[in-house]
Amino acid sequence: MKNLHISKWWGNYIGGCDDSLLLLDYFGTSSSNTLTLRQIFEDIHLDSVLESKEFESSSLYFEPISGYASHFDMTIDVVIDLSAILLECLHNKQVAIKELDESTKYQKDITISASKQDILLLKSGLDKFISAPKLFDLANLMDENDLIELVGDCKSISDELMTFIG
Repeated sequence: MKNLHISKWWGNYIGGCDDSLLLLDYFGTSSSNTLTLRQIFEDIHLDSVLESKEFESSSLYFEPISGYASHFDMTIDVVIDLSAILLECLHNKQVAIKELDESTKYQKDITISASKQDILLLKSGLDKFISAPKLFDLANLMDENDLIELVGDCKSISDELMTFIG
């Protein structure tokens, strides 16, 4: 994990929950190693959530096997983790799932490409959390200092994403 650009954030509050592992399962079970951010939005049903900004009442899921859906617990966890993973791919072109989770069964490198509009859409979700973190259920699971640290990390990721929008 030392080679990851996002290693300063990944593994604690970012990338450290069940939704993080489920997002990595999504990448691991994907038929392709190269994905677009738009495709990810559509596959996990995040596009309409980001557009409507209705995070708390949404249901994100994907279907790794036809007829079976894997559901995420908290949309904001997915937004935060996906933002970090996208940032890693924007900096280093790809990321090995094994670098994000040493215990994973997936021996796969993934690449995520993104349009400026899709980066902005994801960033807008991240920024909503940054501006009002206590409106999210995630805040109920953290003490004040941990929440402040997470918001600071998310702000750093958001600022870096902005450099790729130009």
